[in-house]
Amino acid sequence: MFRYKIKWFFFVLTILLASCSSESYEPTRPTSVPNEAMWLGGIDGGAWVLLRKQENQPDYIYYAEVYGDQAGDPWYFGRLEVIPHSKPNVPLNISEAYGVWDGDNLLLEDGRSMRTIDKFDPFN
Repeated sequence: MFRYKIKWFFFVLTILLASCSSESYEPTRPTSVPNEAMWLGGIDGGAWVLLRKQENQPDYIYYAEVYGDQAGDPWYFGRLEVIPHSKPNVPLNISEAYGVWDGDNLLLEDGRSMRTIDKFDPFN
């Protein structure tokens, strides 16, 4: 009986450790998503995000394209502003620097955020 409990314990421990894996999950990139877009998310969902710096804008303004996780539908195309403006620089191609896209804001891992400026209708 004791041997059965030990086997059961190690089985459950293995399942728990596998479910807590820190490996990143990136779904298959839809054809509508540019190759330069970063995957921000996990196994439960996320978004594809492409950020660009525009020369004719202030330092704290970036242009973003945000696409849906599975189908690659456009979720947002437009400008984002870094909040606070006093720290305007963000890394453009380092997905680890970003948290999540909540529909209106792109959260950064350092506590800052990037807020939408432009109105975007994904159904238009």
